[in-house]
Amino acid sequence: APRLSLSKQQLEVQVLYIQMEYCEKTLADVIAYERLFEAPERLWNLFRQIVSGVAYIHSKGIVHRDLKPKNIFLDFSGDIKIGDLGLARFSQIKGEHEDAEEPHDNVVSTASGSLEVDDTSANVGTMLYLAPEVMDSMPSASDQSKRDVYALGIILFEMWSAFSTTMERITSIDRLRRLESFPHGFEAQQLKANRRNVCQLIRWLINSEPTTRPTALDVLDSELLPRTML
Repeated sequence: APRLSLSKQQLEVQVLYIQMEYCEKTLADVIAYERLFEAPERLWNLFRQIVSGVAYIHSKGIVHRDLKPKNIFLDFSGDIKIGDLGLARFSQIKGEHEDAEEPHDNVVSTASGSLEVDDTSANVGTMLYLAPEVMDSMPSASDQSKRDVYALGIILFEMWSAFSTTMERITSIDRLRRLESFPHGFEAQQLKANRRNVCQLIRWLINSEPTTRPTALDVLDSELLPRTML
């Protein structure tokens, strides 16, 4: 058999290594297994971090378009990292909110470093978190960041909820989306605990009219979002 002789140069192989921060769990895990609603101070601290991260993303003229608990990670310190920007795109109002807080360590970049800039994937994102104007295929609002704000409202509702089954979670969120109505006893429980702001804030975030929804910066400045001490 013929003998093959390969030079050192021919044997060299280039390998690209990407080192990324490891986050051991997502917000979905915390909601499902850690009864987050029983720790209001921690809950508000995490939600404020999420809103702060979203405000920073929007300040760069980017709309995430797929915000959901599974795309929100927690690092070893228990701090929030927003990731999975694979569906992100530039907003029509680029850099609208330039006053968002720096740094942002709680934003994880998309690996490709590129963002979609056309409308071919405008109606994307996980169904339960999609804003109604996206579901109805309405013309793009001038401020597309409001679809992220809508998702924040659904996420906050989940953080305060205790679902026994996946079906209960889906039906509860669906009812909230269609009727802006909370499950039986949810609002009464918040009022009893002197947390009227919970339902007020959720309703504000998921308002069916995009122009009536707040910006992420509005939420950070609002008295409805407690300034936690954690």
